[in-house]
Amino acid sequence: VNNHFRFLLRKHCSPMRPVDLLDLIYIEEDSSGEDCPSIKQLPPSTREELRCIASWLENHLRREYVTIYADERSDVVFRSLQMLKDHQKSGSWGSEPLKTRYHGKPEPRKSTSARLQQIFERKANKMLHTIEQSRFAIRKNSAYGDNLTADDHMGDGDQDLEKYLVLLLGLQRLLIWERQILSDVIPSTRLGEVFSRLASASIEMVVKDAESITSKVLRSIARKNWTEALGVFSALKHVTLIQPDIEKLCDIAQRTQLAMVLQKLQTTGARALEQFLDLVRGDTGSNLVAMGSSTISGNIPRDATVHELTSNAIWFVEHLLEHADVIGGILQMDAFYASQLDSIALHKSLSLEDRRKALLGLYIKRILSELNLTIVSKCEQYSDLATRYLFRLNNIHYILKSLQRSNLLELLSVTEPECEKNYQDLIQELKNSYQRSWLRILAHISPLEDLPRPTAGKVREKERAVIKERFANFNKDLEDAWKTQRGISVPDVILREGLKRDNSETLIPQYNAFFEMYSEVSFSKNPEKYVKYKPQDVTRMLNSLFDDTV
Repeated sequence: VNNHFRFLLRKHCSPMRPVDLLDLIYIEEDSSGEDCPSIKQLPPSTREELRCIASWLENHLRREYVTIYADERSDVVFRSLQMLKDHQKSGSWGSEPLKTRYHGKPEPRKSTSARLQQIFERKANKMLHTIEQSRFAIRKNSAYGDNLTADDHMGDGDQDLEKYLVLLLGLQRLLIWERQILSDVIPSTRLGEVFSRLASASIEMVVKDAESITSKVLRSIARKNWTEALGVFSALKHVTLIQPDIEKLCDIAQRTQLAMVLQKLQTTGARALEQFLDLVRGDTGSNLVAMGSSTISGNIPRDATVHELTSNAIWFVEHLLEHADVIGGILQMDAFYASQLDSIALHKSLSLEDRRKALLGLYIKRILSELNLTIVSKCEQYSDLATRYLFRLNNIHYILKSLQRSNLLELLSVTEPECEKNYQDLIQELKNSYQRSWLRILAHISPLEDLPRPTAGKVREKERAVIKERFANFNKDLEDAWKTQRGISVPDVILREGLKRDNSETLIPQYNAFFEMYSEVSFSKNPEKYVKYKPQDVTRMLNSLFDDTV
């Protein structure tokens, strides 16, 4: 009888083809495998015969059928998932169209990411309807709702994570299907025992795959590939949506195993956050890998423009916004952030969502603080004082404009209410410091009260040398400043034109007064050697700063 039981199982049990399993994954969640004729196994007549045999064996205390059924169906599930993994490695992965549905309508071609997106949106929407009972406290505008965009950082570098999500969905759908078949064949008293044995090998597979993938991601993060980190947060968000459905089917031991998947992703995400903070804190300008995987030299930018560390840091924190719930959940397990949050919560009431955002705000505040210190450190590498101020201005201005352009200021308002004002004050302070860098040049031509006063267009013999020296020194320092600063880049047009205007207002009135007083004075046999620039020439030179094409 046991042999016949095994024979019937093997006759009608073969691994599911990858295209059929994908079909099972992508159909509507509320439908079952029974609706897909192409993937039916164990027809009703066979199930009935198996049920009768199992019942007879159970009644006669012959329990070998439990092991036979669990092992045979376990092999089907395991091999189905393995074949899906092999299919994912093929060149056609992600481009295959879905087959005609049982409704008789052709399914439009969609990318794997787009179809995954639809699944997660349906899961998120279902959770929205049960928000009061949901332990995720998902809201329509949270990271689990509208922000589940089709892009969601599933680029080429994140295909392993995407494939893993499909594997998890495949496991979920197969286990749901196995539950249905199991209830038709196995006596109710044995359902839990059989299902636990049946699902064990496949659950071990997805747990081991999670370990392998997170190890690979950690190696990528060590190489400063931060798009991989964003992929982890996206995967963690999606696994959080998938896992409860799988856990409902499993026993306590298997739930503990599956919890390791979330723990691995959370640990990897925490490692990525800490390593990025370390990069910003300790960057020396060398071996920095950009988001586009291009490298820059160890030197600071020659034109004092926005440093790549600054643009990369802003790029990274802007994209963290999309994962506020997930990252907040990671950071709340860190004692430092938890204590900081408790201090904030003493003064204002925060919902669960607001607490998660506040935790992310605390992390971003640390990033910005360390970035500001690094910028100050880097600017010291410039020998010219004005260039130092312009470098800091470029970077701080870029940070502020990026914060204003995104929703980061709103996020930071809980942890750093004066953030925008502090940056504005710093920018004004840097502008003032930059203007003071012209004082060395102005000292040659002002104050006029300390210079010789011509009488009838003439000065005394010893005073002529003073005027010659003043003109000569002004010309030299102006030319040096012009040569240096015309090669400086100020990318923001408003900042650039504002600096030019401030320069003219600082220098031109005083030079104009000096020029009017001495340009017609006979203090040299070669006055053109000293009176080289008219006020309009100086204006033209100042207006040509920050443009090395002039």
